[in-house]
Amino acid sequence: MRPSSLVVFVALLAPPLEARAEGPERPLPDSYNEVPDAARPAPLDEDVALPELPKQRLLDVGPRALLVTRLAESEVDGEPTGISYDPAPGVGAALRVLVHRYFQVGLSWNWATHTLSIDRGALGIDGSIASNSVTSYELAVNLMPTLPIGDRVRLWGSVGMGWGRHYYPPMHVSDASGTFTVRDRAASFVDFPLGIGGLVEVVPQWLSIDLEVIAAPALPEDGSARIPIDVLDGAGRRRTVGPIPGANVSFIQAIGVSVLL
Repeated sequence: MRPSSLVVFVALLAPPLEARAEGPERPLPDSYNEVPDAARPAPLDEDVALPELPKQRLLDVGPRALLVTRLAESEVDGEPTGISYDPAPGVGAALRVLVHRYFQVGLSWNWATHTLSIDRGALGIDGSIASNSVTSYELAVNLMPTLPIGDRVRLWGSVGMGWGRHYYPPMHVSDASGTFTVRDRAASFVDFPLGIGGLVEVVPQWLSIDLEVIAAPALPEDGSARIPIDVLDGAGRRRTVGPIPGANVSFIQAIGVSVLL
């Protein structure tokens, strides 16, 4: 821009700016001069109580003590088995997720060891059979319609599906041929737990005691324990040892302590 053009531009702006500077001062609104009727609120301090949201626990998890009873098959391939499982104490754990006020999803793990009661002649062996305890474990998923009673009690029914396994340690046999050993065997099973249970919060929002009773019918087991096997007896002759019966149904009584999260 040339100097002459700049002078013309400044000259055009000068009168409005001078007029604005010399004009009368704009008055303030009347409300600026009035004293408010209400007193000012007190300043905030550190002791102001803030609203608290209610705690909502959606998950509980904890260990359980068990009493496990497994009812063995009375016959295999049309032959009496002569074997039964003695009731046994066990341990387990349970996790429950509160999906809705009236519905939970559960996950459980159970473990127990059972003594076998074996009659003479069982497994096709006419002699005495000694064996350590049978180990069983199971993992199950459950759907649990739930009835809350007040703020501290919850009742439920459950239906689910589980997978588990039996491990049978070696059996030591003594008969007319001498002594010999039947190798260890195992079998897997699928069952369908049906149960009722409930919990009571002993420490509100933190700790509960729960009880549950379960009946679990099972499908036929599958594995090396469910088929005949060949062994060498005390005289060195080949012998056939029959299958070990699985459990038709299992009953579990559980008491546990759960932490609410």
